[in-house]
Amino acid sequence: MQIDQSEIEVNLSEGDLRSIQMIQLALVLGVFLFMGVVVVLTRTPTAVPTPTDPQLFKILSGVNALLLLQGYPVAFFLFGLLTKPEKLEPLPAEPQEAVGKALGVLRSAVIVRAALLEGPALFGLVVIFLAHGQGALEPNGWIWANALAPLLFLAATGVTFLTRKRLVELVEDRLSKVPA
Repeated sequence: MQIDQSEIEVNLSEGDLRSIQMIQLALVLGVFLFMGVVVVLTRTPTAVPTPTDPQLFKILSGVNALLLLQGYPVAFFLFGLLTKPEKLEPLPAEPQEAVGKALGVLRSAVIVRAALLEGPALFGLVVIFLAHGQGALEPNGWIWANALAPLLFLAATGVTFLTRKRLVELVEDRLSKVPA
């Protein structure tokens, strides 16, 4: 179905755009706030008199690296899979309904992608938090490498953040690929 950008613009309410943006921002805010808590807590002295063996944190860091390396490709693959033109069939004849259906599909795909990207971010912060609590963070500075996961999440969300223009282009792209 061919719906041009002007028809999409007319049928795309500010509320539609804001709901998707609020989902993305809420997930980013959660990670950002937890990152702030972890950073503040790591600046306080630990109650553990002797540091814990870092072996557990090597394993947890490896798991986080695997989550990160697998989560990102899977997140973007699933986004593409969830927004395939077939997901919009049968496409309503009315442009307003067609745009609404495309927005629903995109909203779901954005949530799935964000959740898969958020998982390694939170896990990385938990590893740092646990390492500090066990006295293993100070003597093993490499554990801070787990902070890469939340930073990548923040960057990925910034790159994929849906502005009105991006959303219109994405809706137009998906609708144009649905067979008539």
